[in-house]
Amino acid sequence: MKKVIIAFIFIIFVCFQICFAQDDSKVALVDKIGLTNCCDFGARLDNWFITVTNTPDSAGYAVIRGPKNNLLQRISYKEMIFGQLKLRFDEKPEKQDFIVVEGELADDLNIELWIVPKNSPPPFETKTKWDYSLELNKNLLYYDSAND
Repeated sequence: MKKVIIAFIFIIFVCFQICFAQDDSKVALVDKIGLTNCCDFGARLDNWFITVTNTPDSAGYAVIRGPKNNLLQRISYKEMIFGQLKLRFDEKPEKQDFIVVEGELADDLNIELWIVPKNSPPPFETKTKWDYSLELNKNLLYYDSAND
């Protein structure tokens, strides 16, 4: 009878170790991407999508940072991420699963792909907004071709 009780306690102990060891809900940087070609960018985004979808109760954050004078490139990378999301999921994914963050200004363009548990705050600022105003250094000439 003692052996049965000891075996039972051992089995319960092992089961608890296995169950709680599978809960690794922590913030993790999946990838950091600089300037790269389209195929490499798509493959790295695909890896991030798979990682987020295979981790229950987590959200994916893409943080785009870059220099102030490179707004067009930051916007194009943001749109490429949205395009890849649409291609991957064939529709708009759940809003809380994948979030694209307009990050603060940086010296070089980079995109950080994070996985964050839904119940914990991300380790970066999510309220940053880019300045979408254009600085014009010369006069613009408008040509109306409708009256030709």
